[in-house]
Amino acid sequence: MKAVIDFETANLHQRHPIQVGVVIATNDLKIEHEFETLIAPLKNTEWCEKAQTVHGINKARLKNAPTVEHVGLMIAGLFKTFESSVHENELIYHAQGSFDIQILNDLMVRAGLFGRGMPLKWKTYNTLKEAKKHNLFDSYALTKIAKVLGYEYKAHDALSDCRATLELMKEIRKYES
Repeated sequence: MKAVIDFETANLHQRHPIQVGVVIATNDLKIEHEFETLIAPLKNTEWCEKAQTVHGINKARLKNAPTVEHVGLMIAGLFKTFESSVHENELIYHAQGSFDIQILNDLMVRAGLFGRGMPLKWKTYNTLKEAKKHNLFDSYALTKIAKVLGYEYKAHDALSDCRATLELMKEIRKYES
C-alpha cells in the first residue's frame, strides 16, 4: 500500500497542523481511498496571517474541527485498514526534509499511539528528493511541476496536494530502474 500524506499548518515555522489529506493508492499508484479533515489548532498555536493567505484556512473554519489527538486516531485507523501484510507499505510526501513525517509523528504521539520515530514499519518516500535526484524539473514546487506535467489542482489544499504528489510519483517512476 502507498499512503500519500500532506499537512497545512497554522504558521510557516512550526509544525501545528490545521488540515491533513491522505490518499491511499495501490502499488501501481491507482487511488483506492481519500481522506481529509481540518484539525483544531493546539492551544499554544501561533497563528500566522501569511500562512492563512497561502492555504486560505481561517480560524472560523476550524471552530468545530476534530482535535489533533482525534485526527491521530483517525489516521492510524486508516493506515491499519489499508496496511498490506504482503507488499511493502510506503508513506509518500513532498517536502523539504521530513516536515510532514514529523507532523505525523507528533499527531501519533499526542494520540497516545506511538513513541518517538516513524510510527509504523513503513518505508518513506520523498517525491521532492527523488525528483531532484533525477533532475526532472527547473522548479520543484508542486504548482510548477503540475503545470509542466499538464494537470490542474488546487495548491495548498492538503488532499489536492496529495493527488498532485501521486501524479509526480507516477512521473518519477518512469526514471527509476
